[in-house]
Amino acid sequence: MTFRTHSPDPHSPETYTPETHTPETHTPETHTPETRSPDARTADTHPTRARRSAIARLGLAATAGVLAMGLAGCASSASADSSAPGGTWMLVSASDANGPLPVDAGPVTLVIDDGGIGGEVCNAYGGTFTGTVGQTAAGEIAITEVFSTMMWCEADGLMDLENRYFRALELATKAQLIEGALVLAGDDVRLRFERG
Repeated sequence: MTFRTHSPDPHSPETYTPETHTPETHTPETHTPETRSPDARTADTHPTRARRSAIARLGLAATAGVLAMGLAGCASSASADSSAPGGTWMLVSASDANGPLPVDAGPVTLVIDDGGIGGEVCNAYGGTFTGTVGQTAAGEIAITEVFSTMMWCEADGLMDLENRYFRALELATKAQLIEGALVLAGDDVRLRFERG
C-alpha cells in the first residue's frame, strides 16, 4: 500500500491548521482613593466658617450699634431745661412696701422719650409711658409692659434691687419734677431720680 504525503501548503484546501486562541487577560483597574491633605480640607471649609463668624460678628455689632444710637438719640432729644422730663435720669433713692431699695447695689438709669421708657439696672429694660409729668403738682402717669433682658448678675443686692425697681415702676401713678429731680410715686412706692 502506498501512502501520499502532503506538503504543508498553506494554500491547499486540504491543509487545515487549527487556530489557537490565547485567552485575554484583564488587568483589573485599580482606583486609588482621592486623598486630601488637612490643609486642602481646611481650605475648603475654613472660608465658610470664617464667613459665618464674620456674619455673626457683624450682626452683634449692628445690634449693639442700634441700641447705642437709640439711647444716644433719647438722651440728645432731652432739652437742657431741667423741666423737660425726657432724657436720662439716675435713681438716687427709692422705697416700696418692704422699705428702702438697695440703690447702692448698682447704678439704675431711666430714659423717657416719646411714650416709652428704657434704661439699665443689671439688665437692659424698656416699657411704655403714658401721662404727664407735672411741675407744680403731680401728674397722672402709667408705666406698663415693662420687659427686660434675662441676664443673671452676681453683684450683691443687684438682682433684688432690679426686681423691686421693676415692680415699683409699674405701681407708679404720679410723676412730678421737684427742684430738678424727677419723682415717681404710687401706692407704697416712691422713686427719686436726678439728671444723669
